[in-house]
Amino acid sequence: MEEGNAENSISKVLDMSYEPNLAIGKGYSIPDDTEELNLTNNQVKEIENLAQCAKLKTLVLRQNAIKELKNLENLGELVDLDLFMNEIKHIGENSLKNKDKLEKLDLSFNKVKDLDEFRLAKLPALKEIYLIHNKIGKIEGLEHLTTIEFLELGDNHLKVIENLDTLENLTSLWLGRNKITQLQGLDKLLKLKVLSMPSNRLTKIENLSHLRHLEELYLSHNGLTSMK
Repeated sequence: MEEGNAENSISKVLDMSYEPNLAIGKGYSIPDDTEELNLTNNQVKEIENLAQCAKLKTLVLRQNAIKELKNLENLGELVDLDLFMNEIKHIGENSLKNKDKLEKLDLSFNKVKDLDEFRLAKLPALKEIYLIHNKIGKIEGLEHLTTIEFLELGDNHLKVIENLDTLENLTSLWLGRNKITQLQGLDKLLKLKVLSMPSNRLTKIENLSHLRHLEELYLSHNGLTSMK
């Protein structure tokens, strides 16, 4: 490989994980052509100084102290946005604007309460959403995200499976560690292959006969007494 090509390849990936820099881009520079940026566990409190990173495809901000999802408007090439284990409460009106290529979004282990805020996000390419261990009380606001194939809502405050009828491309649905009492709301999910619902409050196995592609079913740690 020629020297120039080697330098270009290296500059596209920047891994600054486990460096307590406190602020993005402070004390180091982020090349404009960076495509993958990893800032895991950097004590970052705010998303900033990324306006020049228009080519960024993967942004990893796991295990930080970010409270607000903002300053991502210029990142139109993003495919993977990872915000696992932060302090985010709201999705924000414009936080996911111009994300037509985003395929994977991880907001697990945050403080999100209201999924209805997703109604403002178009996200036409989104395939995977991870929202494990938040404070979500109702499944809503996702109806227009019809490209979703993988939905993880485990360890929240859900009581009912609802508002999933339009997500006909779902193949994996994870709802473990909630307060769900009944297997329902799955009528249109005919492509479902994996259904995970351990540690809920189910008493019956029912309403699953139409799921002919179902390959994996997890129902441990419920109160099951019958099967229909």
